[in-house]
Amino acid sequence: MYNPRRLTPRECARLMGFDISGGAKMRIPVSDTPAYRQLDNSVAVSVINAVAKRMVARLLRPETVAHVSTHRGVIDHAVAELAEKSCRE
Repeated sequence: MYNPRRLTPRECARLMGFDISGGAKMRIPVSDTPAYRQLDNSVAVSVINAVAKRMVARLLRPETVAHVSTHRGVIDHAVAELAEKSCRE
């Protein structure tokens, strides 16, 4: 029976959105076990970015804003901050 090989820490980093090809090579200064632990505790940046963009788009829809009009000032402020951060990236 075929046993798949274990991913290297660098392959795990690439799956999590780090060490993108064409950019500067990421240095992993620890041995494999701590590297696996650190990568396991991280979040996929590209996934968080995509989720945040969809949340902002949803919050900017008129029916959403009207539905929560009692908290409009708070929501407008939060949306403005998210949009500003998204534009900087």
